[in-house]
Amino acid sequence: MMKQKVPLIIMGTIFSTTALAVPFSGMDPRSMAMGGTGVASATGANAGYFNPALLADPQKNEDFRLIFPSIGMGVADPDELLTELEDFQDGNVIGNFSDAIDAYNRILNSPVPTTEAGVNQLKNNIQNKAADIVSSGNILLQELVDLSDKALQFTLNGSAVMAMPDENLGWSVNLAGWASGGMLLNVAASDQNEVQSILDAVEDVSNGVIPNDISTLSGLTDPTNTLESALLGRGIAVAEIGVSIARKFELGGIGFSAGVTPRYLRVDTFDYEINIDDAEKITYDQGLVSDTAVTADLGIARDFGNGWRAGFVAKNVISQEFVTANNYMIELNPMLRAGVSHHTGWSTVALDVDLTENDPTGMDSATQYVAIGGELNGWEWVQIRAGYRTNLSENDRDVFTIGAGISPFGVVHLDLAVAGNDKEAAASAQLGLSF
Repeated sequence: MMKQKVPLIIMGTIFSTTALAVPFSGMDPRSMAMGGTGVASATGANAGYFNPALLADPQKNEDFRLIFPSIGMGVADPDELLTELEDFQDGNVIGNFSDAIDAYNRILNSPVPTTEAGVNQLKNNIQNKAADIVSSGNILLQELVDLSDKALQFTLNGSAVMAMPDENLGWSVNLAGWASGGMLLNVAASDQNEVQSILDAVEDVSNGVIPNDISTLSGLTDPTNTLESALLGRGIAVAEIGVSIARKFELGGIGFSAGVTPRYLRVDTFDYEINIDDAEKITYDQGLVSDTAVTADLGIARDFGNGWRAGFVAKNVISQEFVTANNYMIELNPMLRAGVSHHTGWSTVALDVDLTENDPTGMDSATQYVAIGGELNGWEWVQIRAGYRTNLSENDRDVFTIGAGISPFGVVHLDLAVAGNDKEAAASAQLGLSF
């Protein structure tokens, strides 16, 4: 029965999106804490993910950098599905409806009294049990409407980087695994119709219209035993390797940096629809389709002096399409972003803007971000960061960010960040070394 399986909505989501909307870059904690900026403000440690051109425009004291590991994860519940699920379970909504049907059937099967007073009492009891069905059934119908087509979204990212920023030829090797997707409960119209048919069958009885011959009343079949509502899950998981190279150029007396990151991708898409009563049967490879692909990122950056720098990057310049097990198309399309930053010896301020709207991959939403963030750097040992990001595609998806870094002697780097609002949250951590 559905009342036994609802908790598996969350369990199935967590275990089915094993390697978790297409992310613009890795969940680098410095960038995350600064609102998601990086096109003009990334360091050599993460330039390969944000803008490879920055490898040829290194900041102060950027030599060899090694990042391992960098991890991040996030969950978004824009439709408040978790709240609805909690209310659904706390209220024992399906259980109450099922119990009301059982109680109604039992009283119909009880012996009919031989006295008029006994018959009247039995009719009164039948009316009350029918009224319980109507009350609990109407609550169930409303809860099903509240639960239907609300998505729960997840992201997961892990990466490692080896980088050597240099004006003449900067390079990095970037290893990453990331995934994006989600699940929703698709409440079948047939389930709602079955519940409504039960309410229609007992409506007159609940209003006291009961035949003199009680034996003519029919028992009810509990529809919660044959629900057709389903869990839908969809998303993409990618393992990739990229090599970024960059150098400085001069054209018409204007100096700038340019970089490229060719990337090889191993792609797994997951896409399944499984009856809620079979939710416990979800496995790792449910609806899994594997593929490979190549793409690339292109970036440019220019240092204007006085601490000002601008950048532009085109991600996924070679578009890719992946067909899921249920014939849904997931596309990796070009993503264009521009940014500007200002640096001093103790501060960084950055602004990034998506120039395109980026398509969703699964149950998530389209995105087009504007992000702003800043960093205060104390004696090259402690960094405090904060930022803000808004999604122009959804006006209620503003996110506030905060984080910190510790870099004793400029050798060991530990960075942490959190981001979120009342409907989503993310966190990331990173350990690195500089030589």
